[in-house]
Amino acid sequence: MNDRNVHLTLGNRGGSVEHYYHFLLGFLVPLLEVRDERDETTFFVRSCAVMDRLLREVVRDRMVVVDRDVHQRIGEGMASMGVEGYDTPVAYDRDVFLRARRTVESLLRGRIEALRAEFVSGLAPDRPVIVLIDREAPHAFYQSEHCEIRGAGASRRSIPNGAELESALAAESSNVLRVSLEEHSLAWQFALFSLADVVVAQHGAALANLLWCRPSAAVVEIHPDDMAPQLEDKGFFSRLSGCLGLTYEQVRQHGSHGAVDAGAVVAAVRDALGC
Repeated sequence: MNDRNVHLTLGNRGGSVEHYYHFLLGFLVPLLEVRDERDETTFFVRSCAVMDRLLREVVRDRMVVVDRDVHQRIGEGMASMGVEGYDTPVAYDRDVFLRARRTVESLLRGRIEALRAEFVSGLAPDRPVIVLIDREAPHAFYQSEHCEIRGAGASRRSIPNGAELESALAAESSNVLRVSLEEHSLAWQFALFSLADVVVAQHGAALANLLWCRPSAAVVEIHPDDMAPQLEDKGFFSRLSGCLGLTYEQVRQHGSHGAVDAGAVVAAVRDALGC
């Protein structure tokens, strides 16, 4: 047995690591923790499907990604290791998340700095940066038989009056960045969220990127009122914000695809900025 080859199982605590929230907190963060501790080890890990491109941004070396079914079969003959993820509020760990932030920033420093400079070049000085997140139609993979849990993006939740929200927020600051994240790199998402003074987003995986925010940042979560009670009770992003020391505000949305009260969002942003 080669003890430098390790069959590694990352134990996400819900959902699927083929989706961004569970991938980031339930797979990548614990993987970075283990990788830093065992510098000479090559890890064999399961594929996270469309998330693999993000995985390879930060852990290209000393990692072999295999199909999830293959991963279940190849453990025999090599050392095995299992690590629990952090993808549920009861498992949130500020120290772990801050280490992950430092590690990702170190590994991707050049790309993050270049992307930050691109964003900053289009921003007005001395005005708050408000990041408004859109949800796009899901990648075709999420409608296929190969997906562990079908559906993603705008097929689950959407904001039909996003343009109205953008206009209302633009009256508060000239630095409103209305973006979708689905096709962007991890470095791009890190750079964007690290510049935000306020993040405005509907409940969803994009808010896992709060890990990359500065401690002075604030979050306005648009929360549909038809969320399953067991999900709402967990407080995924209110508690993640608290864990990271971010200011948190919430605006309710009537239904997962209903229009959002732009005035309520602006009021929440003002509160978040202390206006």
